[in-house]
Amino acid sequence: MLASGTPEKPILIEPIFAQSIQSAHGPGDFLVHHAIALGLHTTTLILVKGALDARGSKLMPDKKDFGYSFPCDGPGRGGTCDISAWDAFYLAVFWMLNTIGWVTFYWHWKHITLWQGNVSQFNESSTYLMGWLRDYLWLNSSQLINGYNPFGMNSLSVWAWMFLFGHLVWATGFMFLISWRGYWQELIETLAWAHERTPLANLIRWRDKPVALSIVQARLVGLAHFSDPTCIMDTNRNLTSMAKKSLIQREKKRQKLEQKYHSIRRSSKEEISKVRSLSDKWEIYGKLQSPPRNSAPTRLHRRCFSTGRPRANYRDFGLSGHILREMVHACLLPGATRSSW
Repeated sequence: MLASGTPEKPILIEPIFAQSIQSAHGPGDFLVHHAIALGLHTTTLILVKGALDARGSKLMPDKKDFGYSFPCDGPGRGGTCDISAWDAFYLAVFWMLNTIGWVTFYWHWKHITLWQGNVSQFNESSTYLMGWLRDYLWLNSSQLINGYNPFGMNSLSVWAWMFLFGHLVWATGFMFLISWRGYWQELIETLAWAHERTPLANLIRWRDKPVALSIVQARLVGLAHFSDPTCIMDTNRNLTSMAKKSLIQREKKRQKLEQKYHSIRRSSKEEISKVRSLSDKWEIYGKLQSPPRNSAPTRLHRRCFSTGRPRANYRDFGLSGHILREMVHACLLPGATRSSW
């Protein structure tokens, strides 16, 4: 394993018994399976501790006697905020969401490399952190990065912006999870003090003195902030990958049709240049228009920019546009109608 992407500082670990498993599943799969097992075990242990021994802390009597005057700064002062079953439940859900994120990233990158036929990239880059950042996160974020400039704006830009907004709300959830009660109490009392000293706002008095959220309530709000954007980001990621696959499949279908009908179009154009009869040219031109068009730019090229109507058809007949239009209106060309012009 490489330490922080530095080859000169490796940790030489040779798993003798795990080499057979690595040869069957791959080194990246073996590492991710251990990470998933860590997340599952941690979630289970937190739930068991919260259900069976939530109040087993030796600081529980001091917490009960002193109330909120007792320090509540997490593990640095005894972890007095984490001695309830609700705190254990919130922490377990937090680890559960982290584990689901690891599984999602692993499944997504693995299937992208399988679909692209580049499994060696996953096997080589998934064994260290910089590989996950460089070859998975940054490499597949081109549409997200280009969603801000005019050249990259398309129908997927909205999903890219929602993906960023979900990250913003997800990061805001940490502020609720790690903040203690005194911070919110001081903030609300500051707002109440400013409200009472404002001339216009002083017309509406506080009926009761505002009280900050308790620790359990604040962590519930933080958990909600942390959970919802995680689901939103997973949904947006799946929709974006589906849209990418749809665009790629559409492009492959277009290339296949272009290769199929390219010879037909070329032979029809050669026949039009050789035939002198106008009716025969019109018949060949009808066959030329029967195959599907190549792409949207071709359709735009064959239409007038101001009216959107088909243009330049007279070039295949050697006639001017208004003469050919008058012949069609007079029904002098077999098979041509006014609706086609």
